[in-house]
Amino acid sequence: MAVDLASRPRAVARSLAVTRAATSTAIVAITALAAVLRFANFGQVPSNSFYDAAVRSMGGSWHAFVTGAIDPSAAVSVDKPPIDLWLQVASTRLLGFDSLGLHLPEALGGTLAVLALFDLLRVLFGREAALAGALALAVLPIAVITSRSDTMDAVMMLVLVLALLAFVRAAETGRRTWLLAGAAALGLAFNVKLLESLVGAPVRLDDPRC
Repeated sequence: MAVDLASRPRAVARSLAVTRAATSTAIVAITALAAVLRFANFGQVPSNSFYDAAVRSMGGSWHAFVTGAIDPSAAVSVDKPPIDLWLQVASTRLLGFDSLGLHLPEALGGTLAVLALFDLLRVLFGREAALAGALALAVLPIAVITSRSDTMDAVMMLVLVLALLAFVRAAETGRRTWLLAGAAALGLAFNVKLLESLVGAPVRLDDPRC
């Protein structure tokens, strides 16, 4: 039976196009699911009075804004760096000091982390593993809960995944730009929630201490 060799490249191209389209559709659906779980009944989510007091104080004073002060006199600061709180201040100034304004940065961070994890796993393990990982993070109960709170865990998670992605790109390409971007992202994560962010720091696998 004769085989049309000229048609093979076209068939492979069509197959790849279908695979890419299916993957794109799947990750859009998974991201939409993540957003629904994180934004459903958003206005009824209880607030954290400790950090919310700092957001209110920081929104009324540049000194309090820079230092992360929790009291109106800006004499006492919260127990975390103010990076994440700055996002909440910006959100509440735009949308008002309510549940929506306070929780929006975390819900967005938790949703975008699903996309970032998909990209990271796609580079490391391929499309199927990336979709499975993204879906797992989208529905993971603790990830949903933290993304619906006004603490800083979801934003830290997003920045950590981006840092790991940059390090992987640096290892792939050998480009110093990606390495510096990963280091900057990891430093930013540290300034969101201190030592907890170093869980995602890269290590040498040949180090006997690992």
